[in-house]
Amino acid sequence: NKAEAYFIARSGQTGTTIAAVINGLQRTLKANQQLLVDGIAIRHNYQVLAAQMPELNTHSLNNLEKALKELEIRFSNYLDAESIWLKLFSFLNFVKEKRAARAKQLFRDCVIDYGTIDFYQTMSIQQFFAQKIGLIERIKKAEKNWQAWQVNANINHNPAEATFYEQLEMGFKYDMFYTAVHYWEGRWLMATRAALQEDRLSRNGEGAAKERWQRFAMLTPCFVSTFYMAPRFFSYSKFIQVGPGQNPWETPPLLDFIDLLIVDEAGQVSP
Repeated sequence: NKAEAYFIARSGQTGTTIAAVINGLQRTLKANQQLLVDGIAIRHNYQVLAAQMPELNTHSLNNLEKALKELEIRFSNYLDAESIWLKLFSFLNFVKEKRAARAKQLFRDCVIDYGTIDFYQTMSIQQFFAQKIGLIERIKKAEKNWQAWQVNANINHNPAEATFYEQLEMGFKYDMFYTAVHYWEGRWLMATRAALQEDRLSRNGEGAAKERWQRFAMLTPCFVSTFYMAPRFFSYSKFIQVGPGQNPWETPPLLDFIDLLIVDEAGQVSP
């Protein structure tokens, strides 16, 4: 009772139960887990888009957008001012060369790679503007999503930097770990009370033994043992029919019970 009262008091809630507290902790964990998954996806989406515009390594997105739109206006003005005769005879080779040379002059100072443009085709130039401006808009949207996620996750990080996962480990996931610790503390209190009420703490049958280790696992994520002692730790009591004067109990191991077994210095262990 004292442990339960202390747990509830430390939760900062009054007039509640352990079940209500751990349900709240579980909701927090689930929400943070989804927030974590969303953040990783949003960052990945930004990186995929940004990789398509390597100029971001030397120029800001706003400057690139401004320069591109100004160039688009200059190209549009050039088309409007172009002689009607050039347009009419644009199928002639020398006219094509002249129009392509003038278009290239407009792009001479363009900071964005325009190597994919076919300057002999006006449509190719227009597609270049549409693709690059569309990409910038998608990057801006990805940046906006990232900024909103940072506010929700209380993280300040440039998505282009490589230290994102390190920051998660030292901050966001660190807080999640302690939330999970308190959640399982509450689960342990409830499971222990149930075992006391049903007088199962001192029992060592297969079911009771498994439940005992599962309760222990609520308090610590890892158990350490030598090879010699492990079978004795993870065993249970089983009644067998024997003759007079013989021990009627045997202690077989809990087979297929350990979910993850890590062997340190496994190369020293015989197969």
